[in-house]
Amino acid sequence: KRIKTEKEQLIKEKKIKIQKTFPPITDEEKSFELPENWIFIKLPDVLAFTNNSLRRGPFGSSITKSMFENKSKVTTKVYEQKNAIYKDYTLGNYYINLENHPNLMSFLTRPGDIIISCAGTIGETYKLPPDAPVGIINQALLKINLNNSVILDSFFIILFKSQLKFQVNSDAKGTAMKNMGSVKYLKNNLVFGLPPLKEQKTIVQKVEKLFAICDKLEKEINENKIYSEQLMQSVLREAFEGSENT
Repeated sequence: KRIKTEKEQLIKEKKIKIQKTFPPITDEEKSFELPENWIFIKLPDVLAFTNNSLRRGPFGSSITKSMFENKSKVTTKVYEQKNAIYKDYTLGNYYINLENHPNLMSFLTRPGDIIISCAGTIGETYKLPPDAPVGIINQALLKINLNNSVILDSFFIILFKSQLKFQVNSDAKGTAMKNMGSVKYLKNNLVFGLPPLKEQKTIVQKVEKLFAICDKLEKEINENKIYSEQLMQSVLREAFEGSENT
């Protein structure tokens, strides 16, 4: 209710455009039971109050190699799918002068935005850190800017990895090429549960602790694997040398 009131006020003040309303969530879409104090929502319910808070990259033909220039003070970085996949904003060397291509301004992405791979390798998420440069997304990316007064970026990323990524990939099956689909699909088809902010923080903290344990176990497994391989090589070497001496 608070979000709705705030949005209506911003529309009244002409700070944002009138946004399309979406039908209420049906019982069929509520495919699981929610814990107490959680609510079912769709993606538009948690987007930031900006006109491009959810934006798919431009059509492939909108950005061509002839548009690329060397990095300079007047050029803007082009973010690619590998930035989301490898969680690294420094990858890539494509730059565009937006003064020459103002039609691409609506695809700007900034530090704090979440970019998501949406073609081929679907659903890899990455939050651009504070030191990432302002850039534009290419056709293989989606960018999301969330309303952090109702949802934490870290909670959304965990939720996307654990639930929404599976749904998107499942819906993409059977197509000629895996593709996350349109913004309309994302706004209409993704239904998920939202807990209060305090509970979101608790969930994030617990998940991060579990990830830390998993990372530690993975490191120990890899170290033991290396040790086992070295031990096996040593045993084989001794056996081989022993048979030669015999």
